[in-house]
Amino acid sequence: MNREEKAAVVAKLSEWFNKSSSTVLVDFSYLNVAEINNLRSILKKLECGVRVARNRLIEISFKQVFGDGGVDAKHVAAFISKLKGSSMVICSFSDPIKPLKELYSFIDKNKKLQIKAVFFEKTTYMDSEVESLKNLPSRDECLSTLLNLLQTPSRNLLYLLNQPSRMVITLLDNYSKKA
Repeated sequence: MNREEKAAVVAKLSEWFNKSSSTVLVDFSYLNVAEINNLRSILKKLECGVRVARNRLIEISFKQVFGDGGVDAKHVAAFISKLKGSSMVICSFSDPIKPLKELYSFIDKNKKLQIKAVFFEKTTYMDSEVESLKNLPSRDECLSTLLNLLQTPSRNLLYLLNQPSRMVITLLDNYSKKA
């Protein structure tokens, strides 16, 4: 790989890091080509970018985007400390949690994939912290819960407004049955 190709990879990764809602670093060294392609197709459907790159290029890109003081230096250092061995970067451009859930379902099927770190909301999560992230509701689940909470008062008001007319109709119906 020559300098221009390396610069292109660094530029692409920097662009992804800027746009992503979450970034996952995984060790894919035990996956075969078919499994990697399967994982890529799953993640592509979720609007994720998947890139295998040299650890040094990932480090340079990550420092370019997050090393300027906008993010706590310990989180940048923690993420970079996980750049050992084979590394695949997964950047989610829409829902930050859904790809993580898909990764865990993929891991349940083939135990060969290992999540090294997750960078989400300017914080690096590792090990057991990543486990807790997968239990968060996805964006769609949060939106449906919010919508339900917003609709509940109006539904209750409508029910209360219809209740007196329902009682009158029931009373008239019972009266007509007696007569």
